[in-house]
Amino acid sequence: MRDREGRRRTPVGEGWPAWSPDGRQIVYASQETGNYSLYIMDHEGEHRRRVTSPRPPYWDARPQIAADGKSVVFNRKTIAIYTLQLPAS
Repeated sequence: MRDREGRRRTPVGEGWPAWSPDGRQIVYASQETGNYSLYIMDHEGEHRRRVTSPRPPYWDARPQIAADGKSVVFNRKTIAIYTLQLPAS
């Protein structure tokens, strides 16, 4: 869904955005599937894809992209910290 200025809008909860070091990608958490999963998209808000699929009662949040841009560190239901290799852009 887009607003009048063309910005992407969603009726679900989204948060914890983190920019890649080169400024080309954003990783964030979205409740689109019912619980928070991590998604990545380009800097213009296009080409979204889900990169984690936690099963309830777990959820993923607070992503941070590594300095080399190849992986993301995130919390899973605040009980653990994980590292995930990002797909090539």
